[in-house]
Amino acid sequence: MTLKTQRNFTPVGSGDPVGAKWVRLDTNQPPDGDNQFLLAPGETATLAASGTFRTPGTWEVVVEVVGSGPAATRRIVLAVTRTPPPAIPSTLLAEPRTARVTLRPLEFGTPLGLEVRLEARNQGTQPLRLKNATVGQVSTTSDPAEVSSSTAKFTISKSDCGSDLRAGATCRIALGIPSDLRPGRYVAEVVLPGEGGGESVRSQTVEVRRSAWTAGFTCAFGALLGALVSTWRSTGRIRVEARILAAERRRRVSEIMAAATLQPAKDALASLRERLEDLDGSIRRGLLPPDFSPHDARLQAIIGALDAYGAIDLNSPEQEAALGSPVKNLQTALENAAREQGLKEDVTKGIADAAGKLRLEAAEFQTLRENALSADKALAALGPRLLTLLQGTALANAWHALWEAREHAFPQPGAETDGKTLLQRTAEIQSLTAALNEAAAADAVPKDILERLKERAARNPAPYAPLVKEAEELAVLWRRLPSRQRMEQANHVARTPEGVAEGAAEAGQQSPVASIPVVVPPGSGLTLDFDSLLSGPVRLAALSELERLKSAWDMLANAAVLLGIGAAAVPLLWVGNPIWGAPSDIVTALLAGMGTRLAVGSAARP
Repeated sequence: MTLKTQRNFTPVGSGDPVGAKWVRLDTNQPPDGDNQFLLAPGETATLAASGTFRTPGTWEVVVEVVGSGPAATRRIVLAVTRTPPPAIPSTLLAEPRTARVTLRPLEFGTPLGLEVRLEARNQGTQPLRLKNATVGQVSTTSDPAEVSSSTAKFTISKSDCGSDLRAGATCRIALGIPSDLRPGRYVAEVVLPGEGGGESVRSQTVEVRRSAWTAGFTCAFGALLGALVSTWRSTGRIRVEARILAAERRRRVSEIMAAATLQPAKDALASLRERLEDLDGSIRRGLLPPDFSPHDARLQAIIGALDAYGAIDLNSPEQEAALGSPVKNLQTALENAAREQGLKEDVTKGIADAAGKLRLEAAEFQTLRENALSADKALAALGPRLLTLLQGTALANAWHALWEAREHAFPQPGAETDGKTLLQRTAEIQSLTAALNEAAAADAVPKDILERLKERAARNPAPYAPLVKEAEELAVLWRRLPSRQRMEQANHVARTPEGVAEGAAEAGQQSPVASIPVVVPPGSGLTLDFDSLLSGPVRLAALSELERLKSAWDMLANAAVLLGIGAAAVPLLWVGNPIWGAPSDIVTALLAGMGTRLAVGSAARP
């Protein structure tokens, strides 16, 4: 007997043929090359056909039993039905718990190798066929621009849910957390589909936050900034500004000392600079506000002394004799200031008084000089011939009186003084000059000239006759002529006639104008630059350094103030926020610390 088997399962309806694998069960032998099994007479055999049916449906396969004759052939049809597996329920995956990751103090993102495990349990009575689990949509509450590249890295790192799941059995899925995730809340969907349809989707929440140490340090740093701002506003800025004022004064003193020509003034300025250096140290130790009034008064007194001294010329013997005493008094006052360890008001007043006295006497000396020049001009108006001609007259007597006073107008060095002050000498010169000018303008002048010429013409008529005639004409025109022309005409008429050689000595003498000292020489005066107020000595804080320090602290204080004022503490910031650590959280912590420190500082200040 022969058993012929069909090579394929034939679908009933739609579908594809499925290969049939035949085997004789009692001998575990496959069919021969023609796909047949041979049986001896009386022998019994059990055949089995198997195949892989991937889709639900019904398939048939045929076995023909062939005997010894045609009538003995019989056809047997075997049917196989593949029913679809049950769809998996949506509750197959258990609801996961939120996974919380706390970073270490020096970590900026999640480390490598973190996983979250989800569990799937078949609570039904039938087995379930599962597909591989996948990661669905990922969302975040952090900055999308910062996290977009990291969220795509959520992966299924391990899973034993990729095959049949028996009734009541459990499998697990490991969700891999990407490395370098910044603080924030991330929600990743885990999708577990089934072969028979349906899927179970669960949202796994992962919360990442920085460590409590980071929060505490940030708040402490904010408090430090608050303390810095509070200290800078209360004392630091005031102290630096005071040191800048002291440095400006030191620089000003140095500039004036470099330009000074009087050694006692240099010494007094050096002493003043030392006092300013001492004041700078006191400011650093907390002396606020500093009192600059004694220093300013001393500096102004020394400047006045230099100004008064620079306006005179001691190279002139007359001026040295006239102003030597006030100059010596000024030098003594400056020497007292140089030796003084403090800044006493009476010492400063002594410098100012001595400078004022020198300035006053220098002005009186200048007035005397100007009157001496006027006297020289009046003396020079009378020529020597005219003066010789009018000897004994009121005009000649006035001229000699003025000349005598002018000769002794300025005291000479080493000479015995007559006890007259500069004002008295000036008054005498003024009075005698006015008397000379009055005598020169009197009507008696042309009369005296005419009378003296007639006397000489009586002794020598020929040469003096023309002069007598001119003198007569001058007497007629005298009152009509301006005062300057009167003396010019009088000197002309009193000239020596031609052919007459008189040996009479000239009554006039050389004018002492050339001997008048120069009180204020051209270009004199002390030139000081008070606009350039820069740094102080190197061993102290220079002005430029203090200004840079002030600018730096201003910038730091303003930047810190922009953070605002807030009040917060680490428990409020970190414990209650499972995703603490975002940039906004860092700024909030800074504000909390700084604001708290500023508020406490303001409340504690009286």
